Amino acid sequence: MAPAKQLIEIIRLGLFEGPTPSATLSQEQWQPLYEEARAQGVVALLYQSVLSLPAEQRPPRPLLFHLASVASDIEKNMQQHHRVMMQFAEEVYRELGLPTVVVKGWSLARYYSKPYYRESGDNDVYFGDASRKVDALMRQRGIDVDGSDERHSAFLYEGVPFENHSYLMYPQVDKTDGFVDPQWETQELEGQVRTLVPEQLALFVAAHADHHAIYHNESLRLRDMVDWALLISRSGLDYRLFNQIKQPYDVGRFADLLTQYAIEVLGIQPPEGWTPLSKECMTAFPNIYFVAQPRSRLALSRVVRRSRKYIRYAGVYKEIYGETMFRRFYYKNVAHAVRQWIKQEPRHQGRQRNDD
Repeated sequence: MAPAKQLIEIIRLGLFEGPTPSATLSQEQWQPLYEEARAQGVVALLYQSVLSLPAEQRPPRPLLFHLASVASDIEKNMQQHHRVMMQFAEEVYRELGLPTVVVKGWSLARYYSKPYYRESGDNDVYFGDASRKVDALMRQRGIDVDGSDERHSAFLYEGVPFENHSYLMYPQVDKTDGFVDPQWETQELEGQVRTLVPEQLALFVAAHADHHAIYHNESLRLRDMVDWALLISRSGLDYRLFNQIKQPYDVGRFADLLTQYAIEVLGIQPPEGWTPLSKECMTAFPNIYFVAQPRSRLALSRVVRRSRKYIRYAGVYKEIYGETMFRRFYYKNVAHAVRQWIKQEPRHQGRQRNDD
């Protein structure tokens, strides 16, 4: 579901120095707005932002106190995630001599004025070909490692969920017939923790968002859009270099569309080198990317629902991805499955998204 205009205006005021909302919400309107903020993953950000409102526009005191309590709980939880991440990275470096590359999570939270207000469900780490060594180390510690997903393993380390990625990009977004994960370039983040350089981090974040929206029919959330706006505007990202990096992948214009949303809705400055898409794409954006569909057990039902959407927005999809969605989704998925079958690789199990 697309975020409500009132919620966007308040978040824009608190995080992006936007204008003060003109409308004052009634007591009855604040509770639904709070519930929506929870669904959009921005409760702590809502609390941070309402403090920028004039006193007469703030929520009723009981709800304001509740927001403060929830924000405090989120902050403590994210501090714990951070401490465990640092402990994990120290152990992996001590035992294996490997730096931990963090993607999403803390690599994006650092661009927030209050990093621990960014909600996260797990810690995503990347070790490439060495990921199995890390899995083996976890098993030596008696930790159960779930290796059912072809892209990453999953385990609990000191009570915090981790996803250990062996590769980051998705084969379906590669414009070529083959697929090779990019040569990732990292930079120091903290201690033995590193992260991707901003341009490559943006490539991965865009591909990740596209994958969940298109291939899993999951809705983007306001938290995702805030992540993107902050990454583009506060990381020092060179958009012209980003254009070069995303060229081999069909999510390049989707990334530009995310930037267009950040400009038109959240109010960031257009970066040099960015090229806008048509008004039709922005109009269709909420109906394509802010809509979640429960997964039906019947394959025919899933095909019919997807196909209706692909036909309705055929021109928009073509502008974003450079090809019809029938080819992008159905053909590429079948081709990827055939390659896996030939190589006898495990099939992707379709793990549900964890809020990262």
